Amino acid sequence: MSRLRRLCLLVGFAAVVLAVGTGSFSASTSDRSVAVDVVDDEDAMLGLVAEHPERAVGPNGTRTHSEVPVLTVTNRFGSPITSIRVTVVSAETPAAVSVDQVEFSADSLGPGKAGTVDATVTCADAGTASVTVRIETESESASVETTETATVECTRSST
Repeated sequence: MSRLRRLCLLVGFAAVVLAVGTGSFSASTSDRSVAVDVVDDEDAMLGLVAEHPERAVGPNGTRTHSEVPVLTVTNRFGSPITSIRVTVVSAETPAAVSVDQVEFSADSLGPGKAGTVDATVTCADAGTASVTVRIETESESASVETTETATVECTRSST
């Protein structure tokens, strides 16, 4: 077989390969069913329970309470939560009640463990405050960003 004939066969083979393609595809459609269970906040993988604490107004006026638990957070993931950030999104407070400085009670949270979101509450008179907190968590298996609203009540002692 001559060189020219081999060269022509090689060029012809290359042209056929380029014209036909490799058999790959760029799009696909499939029909699959998905079932998603939705549970209440207290039963979720990141469990949240609002505490609704009550604190007393001071006998002579304003009293500030630190480390008041407003939310309980439970880790139901199979791995530790390594980062927990809490911030106030909004607060509806009467003039007599203020909620400040929310923070999580620990730096991390192991599987099955719970911790609290604590706030500083100032009670100048009786009233109820509502505070919405954003909770952002990260673990090796998931990250969660959610909000939860809790109420804090300042009461006057009856004695």
